[in-house]
Amino acid sequence: MDIRTRQGLLNALVGKVGKRMDTLLIPLELLCCISRTEFSDKKAYIRWQKRQLNMLEEGLINHPAVGFGESGRKASELRILLAKIEESESLPPSTGGLQRTECLRSLREIAIPLAERPARGDLTGEVCHWADGYHLNVRLYEKLLLSVFDILDEGKLTEEVEEILELLKSTWRVLGINETIHYTCYAWVLFRRYCGTIFFFFDWK
Repeated sequence: MDIRTRQGLLNALVGKVGKRMDTLLIPLELLCCISRTEFSDKKAYIRWQKRQLNMLEEGLINHPAVGFGESGRKASELRILLAKIEESESLPPSTGGLQRTECLRSLREIAIPLAERPARGDLTGEVCHWADGYHLNVRLYEKLLLSVFDILDEGKLTEEVEEILELLKSTWRVLGINETIHYTCYAWVLFRRYCGTIFFFFDWK
């Protein structure tokens, strides 16, 4: 975890005594706590912000763990706010900064209730469904599985592959992964990497 993210999470927890990290809407907290000035490169900041916005869209709108029901209109409003935050970077600094601040305030008012709407068996205020939509969880787990490949030779498995796979088991409960899903995802990751290596070999030839 980089220094900005760590500091952003610490700032998000200020004044929230007893608040668990897993009940925070983390991408939103990072967007509110980390500013453009903390990045030396504007492009790097825009890419970082885009990742946070994408996480919110995927987790809260595209693949929610809890159905919207009567909250459907709020989801449409959230999409508009995400687009406006992204748009603010193309505006003059004074105008863009004001638009971003206002949108983040409105985003918090809409996103928090969406994330905290309880699923069956949940107690209100004790959950935060922002990244537990099943499709998103599987995509995240696939990304984690990519760490088994050697960073210097992406066609090879790293020597620590067994240790990495054992470590990834600790994410199963959080992401809703079981042994069958793990082996399915692992086989898919290996297959995709194998195909990519084969295509690269023939292109090089």
